[in-house]
Amino acid sequence: MDRPDFDLENIGITPDAISEDAKKAIDDDTGESFFITKPACDWVDEEAKREMPKKLCGDLWYEGETCILFSDTNLGKSIFAVQIADALTKGKDIGIIEE
Repeated sequence: MDRPDFDLENIGITPDAISEDAKKAIDDDTGESFFITKPACDWVDEEAKREMPKKLCGDLWYEGETCILFSDTNLGKSIFAVQIADALTKGKDIGIIEE
């Protein structure tokens, strides 16, 4: 399948604009790089010093994580999400059964 040809300049995107947007994505307001690079052992040492995150929903979901519920339709995702939200607001465990 052939890819269509796009003329970005027709829609107002110039190579200079692309370069400037890329620079903004890489550098923050302080001029420092958006990406932090360091040896793997430094990352491991840094993580070892962090406090264990609080469990929000059994071993399924920890504080600071993003959780996405997905499944076929009519299997209870919305009800489960409401149960999780209710339990979190009340500080209760939702009672997930672990196998």
